[in-house]
Amino acid sequence: MFEMSASGDYFLAGVCLCCAAGAVLGAWALKSEKKRARRMLLAAKAAVFIAAALALAAMDLFIKAFIGDDFSIEAVAKYSSPDMPFIYKLGAAWAAPAGSLLLLACAAVVLFGLWLVTLKTDGSIFNATAMIVGAVVCLGFSLVALLVAKPFAGSETAVAARAGLSPLLRNFWILIHPPAFILAYSSFLIPFVVVVASVFGGDTETAELYLQLRRWLLVGVCFLSAGLVAGARWAYLELNWGGYWVWDPIQNLSLLPLLGALAALHSINAIQLADNFRRWTLALAPAPFVLC
Repeated sequence: MFEMSASGDYFLAGVCLCCAAGAVLGAWALKSEKKRARRMLLAAKAAVFIAAALALAAMDLFIKAFIGDDFSIEAVAKYSSPDMPFIYKLGAAWAAPAGSLLLLACAAVVLFGLWLVTLKTDGSIFNATAMIVGAVVCLGFSLVALLVAKPFAGSETAVAARAGLSPLLRNFWILIHPPAFILAYSSFLIPFVVVVASVFGGDTETAELYLQLRRWLLVGVCFLSAGLVAGARWAYLELNWGGYWVWDPIQNLSLLPLLGALAALHSINAIQLADNFRRWTLALAPAPFVLC
């Protein structure tokens, strides 16, 4: 349906505009006096919240296209078919780069918005820098989804195919594997933002900073561990890969952000023993997102 395709593109374009507005308002707040900066940052927060709502609407529309067999959308025509069970139609939504990148953009914006809910807006340099960094990253992901992945693109050639999801991907564990990875990668955005903002803001001593880092690193580790376990189980069942870590370089690479996050968590716990571990923590905490 053309209306669904157009609506999805409009939602994504709205996400990009709102993220851009958040970044601009954050930059403006950085150059303003504190009272005015607070107003700018409140407006930037509102823009990010609107972006999160639009991103969720776009993701909901994309999933509905798979569930409703809307074969006018290329991704649906390539990776779904009318005879597929509901659960596999849901998994097909992120089986291809288009759906995965859309989910990544959506998760990043939503999790950044959730973090902003817990952040007191005081007009500080930390607040302004965090808004700029987070909004720019979310804008980048959203632009990639809109202009490169094009999840709502239509194709008459693909409509005739309706090949359906690959038999290898019709497995319970592969339904968990990709979204768990994507949620982990999006969660690691928050420690990256917190460290960059705290360094630029000149405040790296507060206990709240390390509490936030610990909380979001743990969220990322939990999601990434679930994704790794699900992927290993799927590979064992479908591909007979007993030597899972030998065969799949993608999974080997996904160990890097996991190990980086675990190292950062150990460093945070060691701060009470030696104050010089603060530098190690500030170096390690953003590493998982960079490695992602």
